[in-house]
Amino acid sequence: SHCVYAPLRRCISGTAHPIGSRHSLDSLQRRSQRLKVLLDSLHWPAKTCFTAFGQRYDLPVSVKSGNAVVASEVSEELLQYLAGVFDGDGCVSVDTSLSGCKLCVSQAIDSSELLVLFLKAFGGAIYLERHGKGLRKPTLR
Repeated sequence: SHCVYAPLRRCISGTAHPIGSRHSLDSLQRRSQRLKVLLDSLHWPAKTCFTAFGQRYDLPVSVKSGNAVVASEVSEELLQYLAGVFDGDGCVSVDTSLSGCKLCVSQAIDSSELLVLFLKAFGGAIYLERHGKGLRKPTLR
């Protein structure tokens, strides 16, 4: 019978040579490159929601749609923290209608709490910016 794990079993049992002594560096680099290409072709499942602070949010989240609420008061400490985050990770871009500008912050889906803090402090929306692919996690904006 054919076993997918046969090479691993031989290596563990000591009947196979360690990878370094059997394969040249070029061979390992080619194998690594093929694995990178394969990994880059794999897509993450589509994300329709995320969890932040123990609460589930369906995408997109928007103050206008009523599935998010802006806080009535925001502490000076939180505003300073969000200003620092925006200074490092934020983006200002011209609105497509040229009537103003947009302020954006993007984060990996597992850092969504930060975006919820921005949403509660300033309003706006959170939506899926990019689907995950390979090692790159899905991104929210």
